[in-house]
Amino acid sequence: MRVMCENQFCVYWSEDTCTLRKISLDAVGACRDCVTVEVPKDFLAQKRQELLSELREREARWGEEALDL
Repeated sequence: MRVMCENQFCVYWSEDTCTLRKISLDAVGACRDCVTVEVPKDFLAQKRQELLSELREREARWGEEALDL
């Protein structure tokens, strides 16, 4: 049986599916078998800055386009 999974940071995650054959859930339905991948803080900070820069550039372009209307 395939179980859908949204936790992309779990080592058992693959394309929205859990790769384990059997899982156990806690009382609130959370997976008890999840093993989380650690993302280095400096890498995460770098990716955040890159994405923020991209979003700010898009926002600036949208502002310019709105002025042309």
